[in-house]
Amino acid sequence: MMNKFLPIAITLFFFSFAGHSQHAVNALSLGTINYVEVPDNSDGTLDINNGFTFEAWILTGDAQFNQKVGGKIGGDFANGFIFGIQDGEVNFEVFDTDNNQTVLQTGVVPDTTWTHVAGTYEVGGMLTIYVNGISAGATAASSGDHTFNENPFRIGIAPWDVNALGFFGLIDELRYWNEVLDESVIRDWMHKDVDSNHPNIDNLGIYHKYDEASGEIAGDLSGNNNDGMLIGGTWEMSIVPFKGIFDLFENAVRGVWPGQTQASSDIMTLTGTALEGDQSIVFAHSSDNNDFSTDVPGLYTKRLSRIWRGTTQGTFVPILTAQFDLTGIDLTGIIDYALLISDTPEFANASHVTGTLDGTTVSIPEELYSDGSYYTLGFLEEGVSVDELYDSANDFRIEPNPSQGQIRVTLENETFITLNMSVMDLKGQVVFQQQLEANQGTHIQPFDFSQFAKGMYLIQLTDSNRSSTRKFIIH
Repeated sequence: MMNKFLPIAITLFFFSFAGHSQHAVNALSLGTINYVEVPDNSDGTLDINNGFTFEAWILTGDAQFNQKVGGKIGGDFANGFIFGIQDGEVNFEVFDTDNNQTVLQTGVVPDTTWTHVAGTYEVGGMLTIYVNGISAGATAASSGDHTFNENPFRIGIAPWDVNALGFFGLIDELRYWNEVLDESVIRDWMHKDVDSNHPNIDNLGIYHKYDEASGEIAGDLSGNNNDGMLIGGTWEMSIVPFKGIFDLFENAVRGVWPGQTQASSDIMTLTGTALEGDQSIVFAHSSDNNDFSTDVPGLYTKRLSRIWRGTTQGTFVPILTAQFDLTGIDLTGIIDYALLISDTPEFANASHVTGTLDGTTVSIPEELYSDGSYYTLGFLEEGVSVDELYDSANDFRIEPNPSQGQIRVTLENETFITLNMSVMDLKGQVVFQQQLEANQGTHIQPFDFSQFAKGMYLIQLTDSNRSSTRKFIIH
């Protein structure tokens, strides 16, 4: 049965996502007393056994409200677990057969923001809560027995009472494991599909992706036939920070979104303090070592062999800062550093953004990060001359900036000069070229780029051996 009376506020909130690209396809939308019921499985894949892991992406309209994400327990509160959200935190309870309770409430869960939550329980060991892949707290677990449990596995409702404590929001990528997962495994796999490469794949009990577009069955991809029946609820488009089938590097997959403003994939750290709503980037690095390659654009002499690639989602392209920790990398003779941005992994025609070195950390100022682009760090070595055509920002300026595409390029020249002008997007693709003859003194030339897509572009002016680049934004 489909519930046509979801609360208006949350319906409007989710509707605002419509029309934007996404990589996780759909999510499960629940409200009031909607839920998913998975019948008990006699093979034990839904039980506690010697330990288990529960994890899911959630977005709740009110994290202060006591609401249950999932669990498997009866009204006698014995031999089962409850995983929920309460007072803006994760609440995780496990009961042994003698009704001994292990409980912990910790971690920050914000309203209307995608959050990855997980809990692990090892009989006689520890109960641990994770938020966005990082441990938020732990407590000693009961060593009592946890025998076979015939209760259904319920999602989005109090598992012992289908009329109480319903989850209010979206749930996606729900997984239940008959094993205690390590923190690093939770963090490494939270942004991507579970497949045969997962180190715990043989102990996957439930895998609900909630990518169904219609119907009343939530399919289980674990191979255990633990499909769920929807009792109310709908399928909604998902903007969870997730790479899905995107052709991304698989090493240290990390994400930045409004609930997680900083993440590091090896030596590269991205920070996005101004991200809002549905904006996110998921990125990872190649298997190359942090040595050097000479596949670089003309302004630079070498680059890191290791490269990064990202996939973005949301209404607007994210603006991020980047840092590279170059501890252990030989910087002898290096005099300049830049973020190289390319639409291919070869970087031969990459655009560049100059960075600054502080100790062994190179910092890159705020830049737009585009879906599918490749990134790495470029170096200029001592003894290589790259003269600036225009040393002063005032001698080569673009006005107005930002604009709707109609701009003026103003040059201050000591003599008449013939220049080659190229306009590039942030992937390094040349979208406009022409020869420019600039008069002595103040030379002003208008251009109309209003037909270009919104975003950031680079104008590069070159003569026989010099070059200068300026950025401009079309909004």
